Amino acid sequence: MTDLPLSAGVAKRLSYKAYSDSFITPGVVPAPATDPAATGGQIIRRVSSVINLAKDTFEAGEINTYRQVVDVRHGGRNVSGTISGELSGKTYQDLMAAVLRGTLTAGLSKTQADFTSLAATSLASKFTLGSSDGATLGFRVGDVFRPTVSAYADSGKNFSITSMSGADIFVTPAPSDLVAATTATITVPGQKLTMPDVPVIPKLAFEHYYQDSDIAHLFTECRMGSMKVTGDEKISTIEFTFMGRDKVEFTASSAPFFTSPTAATSTAVVTTYGGHLLVNGVAIAAITKFDFDVNLSANSQKLAFDRYVGEIFTNKAKVTGSIDIMFYDNTMSDHFTSEDVISLAIMLTDADSASAEFVNFFFPQVKLTAANFADGGEQGVPVTYNFQAYRKGTTTGYDATTMTIVDSLSA
Repeated sequence: MTDLPLSAGVAKRLSYKAYSDSFITPGVVPAPATDPAATGGQIIRRVSSVINLAKDTFEAGEINTYRQVVDVRHGGRNVSGTISGELSGKTYQDLMAAVLRGTLTAGLSKTQADFTSLAATSLASKFTLGSSDGATLGFRVGDVFRPTVSAYADSGKNFSITSMSGADIFVTPAPSDLVAATTATITVPGQKLTMPDVPVIPKLAFEHYYQDSDIAHLFTECRMGSMKVTGDEKISTIEFTFMGRDKVEFTASSAPFFTSPTAATSTAVVTTYGGHLLVNGVAIAAITKFDFDVNLSANSQKLAFDRYVGEIFTNKAKVTGSIDIMFYDNTMSDHFTSEDVISLAIMLTDADSASAEFVNFFFPQVKLTAANFADGGEQGVPVTYNFQAYRKGTTTGYDATTMTIVDSLSA
């Protein structure tokens, strides 16, 4: 027997790669060497990664005089996985895209050639275009942009679009006054992801490579099932779940399977400090925690005469969450009581700076579904507001979607 070192969890490398063919074909198990193929892939950061192959087992039920089980058989196979991490720019862009079933697109960038000039009014908290209007140019409520103007105090800073009216783009925070500049750029940095009306449903392979033992486990034909983001006074976190069809093991010269994966990102983690949570474009104070979950209710169909599931189905995206606030006024409570339709924007940043890199989540149409007041004793009154986001129809200046993500470092 060959002596091998025990594998340490810290030496486990997690990586993934999308298949070129996103279909799952019943009765067919693709050869990994062909698709997704061993070249390429992406190493991903993690706090934890738990992926396992499970098998159905069946116990013979026949009754006998010796009162013992006469047989146990294995049945269908399936994979389930959970990846948890600390949220950082670019790191989870592909998995986010897979959950939203959308495609990452480069952030919009426009210059004076598109809008002639750019002015800003602090008191009205707006930027004003000299010609055209924000919606026509392609900007949307919920986007975060950076103006670039020579000698302007707010050049390069982040501004969240709270509403638009013709040439006026209303933002938070309020910008410094700016006389119409004829050389200017407005850029939504990084890439933007929108939950689309025509879903794109990718198929991924995930690999655990145990470097100490030179053993790799490749989990094949996986589809994403959910994404949960949580933020409080600490580092913001993200968690994904997924389902797959099988596990393939590799050892020695065959391990790892992905031979040349791209290195993991080294971007800074994000927190709530320097960011904000906006309700109808207005910052909400005294927040202690928030979370939201995008759940596709993934499930698989088992087959007779086939040990592998015939498909992994993803259903309509259900986006729910909660916001914990120390009670100080009736604003949120009134939204719940009146069944108001509100918008919700959550910006998380990598520094407490007006020009920090960020990940921004925007939900254009939300209803509060509960307002739970607790007894805080001598420590204030905590309230948990539950919410559900749903698709906003086609409206000028808005994306027709349930949610969007802008990651300033995504590329």
